[in-house]
Amino acid sequence: RRAVVAAGAIGPLVLLLAENCPACREQACGALSSAIYKSAEHEKLAVQAGIVPALVPLLIAGATSPQARTEALKCLCMLVDSTTLTQRRIVDVGGLEALVGLLKDGSSALDQRRSVECLLKLSRPLDFRKRFVQADVAKVAQDFSNMTDDFEAQKIADELLDRLVPERAGGDAGVAA
Repeated sequence: RRAVVAAGAIGPLVLLLAENCPACREQACGALSSAIYKSAEHEKLAVQAGIVPALVPLLIAGATSPQARTEALKCLCMLVDSTTLTQRRIVDVGGLEALVGLLKDGSSALDQRRSVECLLKLSRPLDFRKRFVQADVAKVAQDFSNMTDDFEAQKIADELLDRLVPERAGGDAGVAA
């Protein structure tokens, strides 16, 4: 992992995400996920190389293979745990909408769970309040919670709903205000 980063491979791997080759995208996402795993320094290098705007389009149904989309989502989920600036970049390049799309388009149960986990993490900074409303995240999360068979994903969706719809949780903070 360190050797990949030391060799300067992060930039070229990010460039591979734009190639018209699903296998290349999948392998590049996997390598980037490994490189940034639990390393703030490597995450920062990947963000500087443009990983965020390169990953988000891969989350759109039909943009690439399901395997490459899964790898892109895995990588994006790691970045969601990063800095507020990285979270803002994810939101600014359409990440909320792409994550919401994964909940609606028949993605795999694992991809849907990862998507709702990312949305929950992105819902923590109040800066994104307006964007969550615009993306209709609460409605989609409610629909997803009602239809999923994945109990853990349902719990995460319900936690997201409690955060977004304050009267649901009995509080007064949230996005729907």
